[in-house]
Parts: sequence; structure tokens; C-alpha cells
Amino acid sequence: MINEELTELLNKSISDIDMNKFGWLNKASKRLNISYVQTKKFVEKYYTGNFYERNNKQEWDQEQLKYLRENYHNTDNKIFVR
Repeated sequence: MINEELTELLNKSISDIDMNKFGWLNKASKRLNISYVQTKKFVEKYYTGNFYERNNKQEWDQEQLKYLRENYHNTDNKIFVR
């Protein structure tokens, strides 16, 4: 558990990064000198503002699968264009 002082310090250190644009995670992790996974977990749990997140991955995967099913045929582990 992170104490409130550390949370405020971390929030202030990334406050000038535009968190609503793609790429904020890379900038913030470099600024905090921690991995992007640790940065993402910190932001999801303690960051007080809004931040950019990719669309729901499950929905994106379903769209991709639908496209592949409609446009490709899989035979013997090979993909052929219809």
C-alpha cells in the first residue's frame, strides 16, 4: 500500500504529461523510472485524473476474428485468401 504523500508526489511528477493521448504510459514510465506495467497499475489504482485507455481488447479481438472468418479459409494450418 502506498501512502498518501508518495501518491501525491507521483501524481505531481506526471501531471504535465497529457494523459489523454496515446503514448502517455511510455512517457510516464520513463519519468518515474519504473516499468510500464508498474506505471499502468499505479495509474489505474491511484491516479486522480483521466487517462487514455485502448478500446476493450475483447471487442477488438472479436472484430478481428470476424474479419478473418469472412475473408480467409484455414486448411491444414495454412491460410488462403478467398
